[in-house]
Amino acid sequence: MASEAAEPSVQTTTEPAPSVPQPTEPPANSSLGGFAILILALIAAVIFLQRSRKAKSGDDEAAPKKEGKPKAAKADADAKAPDVAEGAAAAKPDVGESCCVVCGTEMPMLTWRGTERMWLLCCGKQMCKGCHADTAEKIREASIAADDGTTHAVPDCPGCSSSLQLPDSVAMEKLREQAEAGSAWAQYELGYRCEMGLQGVEQNLADAAYWYGLAHDQGYGLAAACLGALYLVGWEGVEKDYAEAKRLLKPAASKGDARAQRFLAQIYDGGLGVPPSQSDSIMWLEMAAEQGFAAAQADLGFMYEHGRGVTRSIKSARKWYKLAAEQGERNAQFLLGGLLLNTRGEKALPTAMRLCRQAASQAHLDAIDTLLQMESNLKRSCAHCRGFKEGLTRCSRCKAAYYCNGECQMAHWKAGHAQECCDSGPDCSHILAMAAGAQQGQQ
Repeated sequence: MASEAAEPSVQTTTEPAPSVPQPTEPPANSSLGGFAILILALIAAVIFLQRSRKAKSGDDEAAPKKEGKPKAAKADADAKAPDVAEGAAAAKPDVGESCCVVCGTEMPMLTWRGTERMWLLCCGKQMCKGCHADTAEKIREASIAADDGTTHAVPDCPGCSSSLQLPDSVAMEKLREQAEAGSAWAQYELGYRCEMGLQGVEQNLADAAYWYGLAHDQGYGLAAACLGALYLVGWEGVEKDYAEAKRLLKPAASKGDARAQRFLAQIYDGGLGVPPSQSDSIMWLEMAAEQGFAAAQADLGFMYEHGRGVTRSIKSARKWYKLAAEQGERNAQFLLGGLLLNTRGEKALPTAMRLCRQAASQAHLDAIDTLLQMESNLKRSCAHCRGFKEGLTRCSRCKAAYYCNGECQMAHWKAGHAQECCDSGPDCSHILAMAAGAQQGQQ
């Protein structure tokens, strides 16, 4: 099954979790040594804050591949303050049937979120969000049963009666057939997989631009933001084209595509082919953030934290970072952790490290480096008495405090750790071990 969501599901593999190398302990055992280690931990926190200030929201664009410049429909890009309908998509043509193939319910209009209707790769029929969730759960149960050696019926496609549990190679072959036959939704989906390198499709920005261009030429509204974003970075044989990017993005942004609004904000903020205008940048960024687009919320939080185009407000920065972090936006998680350490100090350490682990579990490189430094320093001194001692034990819940013994842990708990302690977040030990090994190999 295919989803118009910005991030289709893909199969993943779980790597084994090697043991974390233990740091070399200093050959001292005194309270002075403990205070020295505390200073090292604070230095690591400062590095954390410096990196958070340098961090920009959102992931870097993928590396370009090969040449090719798709056609794009002409659009008026001169409107200054458009009348934006919240969540509305520029997706009128080729949205297929208006009713779900399973329950017959009329489906809502497709928006930039792309989750209102799901396409079946085998036949191109559409399912509503609820029926898609039910079908996905049945497929999951069948997969679990197969792993356990038991049998569980795999649901058939309600449109063509073929199996819905297709290998990626077969599913992509069927998707390509429909894209080559002229189906705009299939062209968009194939373009996304070429851009991201998903489901066995080789990452290739030139191919992504080609398929996005075909979908856009048919008036498929979700394609404009993706195609415009590619012109911001260019690809092999095609230079960055800020004018073309703006021409594609502004009509989509005016119709409510939050992704296009965020990219347009970046154009105005960086003066990419236009005079720099932080007021225009903030206008578009706020529109996207208020629609719940996590990447735009993280960007807006960064603007408020550093007073770029807006009056500096830590409260507003924390609000937007938190909204984005709760949606799993990794850069917002890292930036929020740094902001909390900066404003609340050591009391925020458990929460900041949890946020950092959440970002690190999504391969945020600055978060991984920060965790390595902080955990290496914190485990060397007791969080209560500040004394240095080998073999400290760690708080099993927050994993952000180390103790000489049970007495120190109890005293620290009563002194305020009871209010600060929180869930530690995802286990990143295998990621940190690999990162530590890579660092040692470079030395």
